[in-house]
Amino acid sequence: MKPATLFLSGLLMIFPGYVLYIAFGWTTLPTT
Repeated sequence: MKPATLFLSGLLMIFPGYVLYIAFGWTTLPTT
């Protein structure tokens, strides 16, 4: 495996969770 391919696969695994974390955190923020 090339480092770039490994990086991309890792990014594809992390990115959805990151987006969900941001979306969930944003919706649960107190709206002031």
